[in-house]
Amino acid sequence: MKTLRHKIIAIMVVATGFLALLNISIQAYVDYRQEMNQAETNTLSHVRSLYYPISEALWI
Repeated sequence: MKTLRHKIIAIMVVATGFLALLNISIQAYVDYRQEMNQAETNTLSHVRSLYYPISEALWI
């Protein structure tokens, strides 16, 4: 028969594990969104830097 002490410990371990996984998931999502925004910004910057050479080449 399980004692009250074992039940409380089991509940605490499960709750702590769940909260840790939730925290890791949220942090991973936030990091992913930041990386995607940075990649989009870098891509747009690179494409805009090519506007002038492309337009000049088309005029020639």
